[in-house]
Amino acid sequence: ISETDHIVLNHSQSVFTIDYAGINFTRPEKNQYAYFLEGYENKWNYVGHKRSATYTNLNAGNYTFKLKSANNDGVWNENPLEFSIKVLPAWWKTKLAIFIYISLFLFGIYLLNYFTQNRIKERELLNVERFQRQQKDDLNKRKIQFFTNISHEFRTPLTLIINPLKDIISDNELNLPQNARNKLSIIYKNTNRLYRLINELMDFRKLDLQKMKVRAESIELIEFTTEIISYFKEEASHKNILLSVDADTPDISVWGDRNMLEKIIFNLVSNALKVTPEGGAINVDLSINQKALVLPLLNKKGGNDVIEIAISDTGPGLKKDQVNKIFERFYQVERENKTYFGGTGIGLEVVQGFVELHKGKVEVESELKKGTTFKIYLPTGKAHFSKEDLIESVENTDISFKKEVFRAPPLITDKKDTFEEALESKGKTILLVEDNNELREYLKAELNKEYKVLEASNGVQGVKIVRERFPDLIITDIIMPEMNGFDFCRAIKTDPSTSHIPILMLTAKTSVENRIEGLEIGADAYMVKPFDLKLLKLRLSQLIKSRQMVFDKYFGEISGAKDLTNTTSLDKEFIQKLLEYINNRISDSNLSVEDLSAELNLSRSQLYRKVKALTGQTVNEFIRRVRLEKAKQIIENGSANISQTCYKVGFATPSYFSKCFKAYFGMLPTEVKVKV
Repeated sequence: ISETDHIVLNHSQSVFTIDYAGINFTRPEKNQYAYFLEGYENKWNYVGHKRSATYTNLNAGNYTFKLKSANNDGVWNENPLEFSIKVLPAWWKTKLAIFIYISLFLFGIYLLNYFTQNRIKERELLNVERFQRQQKDDLNKRKIQFFTNISHEFRTPLTLIINPLKDIISDNELNLPQNARNKLSIIYKNTNRLYRLINELMDFRKLDLQKMKVRAESIELIEFTTEIISYFKEEASHKNILLSVDADTPDISVWGDRNMLEKIIFNLVSNALKVTPEGGAINVDLSINQKALVLPLLNKKGGNDVIEIAISDTGPGLKKDQVNKIFERFYQVERENKTYFGGTGIGLEVVQGFVELHKGKVEVESELKKGTTFKIYLPTGKAHFSKEDLIESVENTDISFKKEVFRAPPLITDKKDTFEEALESKGKTILLVEDNNELREYLKAELNKEYKVLEASNGVQGVKIVRERFPDLIITDIIMPEMNGFDFCRAIKTDPSTSHIPILMLTAKTSVENRIEGLEIGADAYMVKPFDLKLLKLRLSQLIKSRQMVFDKYFGEISGAKDLTNTTSLDKEFIQKLLEYINNRISDSNLSVEDLSAELNLSRSQLYRKVKALTGQTVNEFIRRVRLEKAKQIIENGSANISQTCYKVGFATPSYFSKCFKAYFGMLPTEVKVKV
């Protein structure tokens, strides 16, 4: 310690003793000492002969220990000895630690304020959302009420349409032509469908307001179900779908509301028919289940004997998450742009509501690519109904299914109107790509007088028919299974062999976005349903004529007098490539169809159909036309005589050249005037 003038101590060394000694050796026992610690004390400590100083628990800081002494004569030295001492604080008392404490405190205040503000904002947002939801619910209620009111208004004119139609169709004394009866049948069928949709909306509204009441009676279920299923026999037969009703016993009675049960079964079978592919099967199984099934709405601890109605199809099936949602309001399962169950998204909610009014329950079993089964469980007997829910006899009920449904006679088409006979008797060919059988049959019947009509129920079939038959025009829907109208249009317009065919989109999608998308991918026209048949026919005629005029313009100048450099479509590129290749080899008399098909990467038949569709000529006739147009241009320019021109454009002999020239232009090559 005598070799340094300062020392640094940590916080645990705050108790220390300093020993000192005077340097006077004349009677050292008479030496006296005094000291004080600057920064801790304010005055000197005179300690006599004591030679040590002890300090305890000093705070962190800088201190100066001062020491002076007196000799045996009592003379004190004037300049005391100084020694610096620094006591370090503990780590939790350092400036950095204090800074961190302050920072954490301020950060804590910030977090507290942040979370407080967020909580306030969340409460405000919740209040706003609650208010908006309330407004939305009110608006939805008003909309539904509006549609319900409109539905009531629709029922009167629909009744005035359905009943006279029924009378006209049933009256054999009128001797209506079969064509007229077919059209009346279509009108009646779709009017009846509209009537059912209106009733579904009204039922939905009544369920929503809890104003639906059960009018239960004893129903013979097998006969009742068979009557309902018979309504779908014609459509199922048209789609080659096996539609059957099976029962485990010959007699099954159930207590329930006749109209509600009819709508339950009708809705589910109708949905199954929509999604079941051609060649599939729909089965309705009726059975008495004595497995003591638990029905939650009966509030019984034990099980209940139930009547089971199982409606199964062989459609594409549903995913597990979709199965849990299909009974939600307005939920629609989108698959290939086609709603799976319920076109409006309320049909299955109505079904579930009706079943619950009967104290039953609905279960759904589905597996992708295998099909879906709806199981309806209704309790046996009538003990679960109140006295007000029961009616005594059938005469007091509303119009039963048998009385309500009038089946119009099936459509009858001319058996002689086969495809091959149509090809022989008519000119232009139109392909109808539409998944609705009735609309497709109606359009076919109306267009069959003027065009050869081909049919396809979806885009996949449509593409296949187009590549086999090469129609002059295509009418397609947008919403179709397997391949929708947009993908179908894209497939046709991006294929060089079919890109020239005009496409008219006929659809119920009326939004501007859908129209833009359709026109962007190459559709030539867009019409919305419902449509005017005269306008449709006029549009078809204009499309065919305008397409012919466009190609006449290009092929009318195939001599090369005007070039087609600004063309961008596949058809124009095809024309340009075809003409360029012919012009480059125009002097070659051996130029053949095989050479052209190899150059254009098309088969001989595809090239033939493409050129025939665009020009109305065979490939050889088209090549000859190009040669003659080029020859006339050369003669008019005066750049060669007749013989030279003949060989330049690929004719083998001048005589054959003159003969073809005369047949095409109506004059001999020698009669062509040379342009000055």
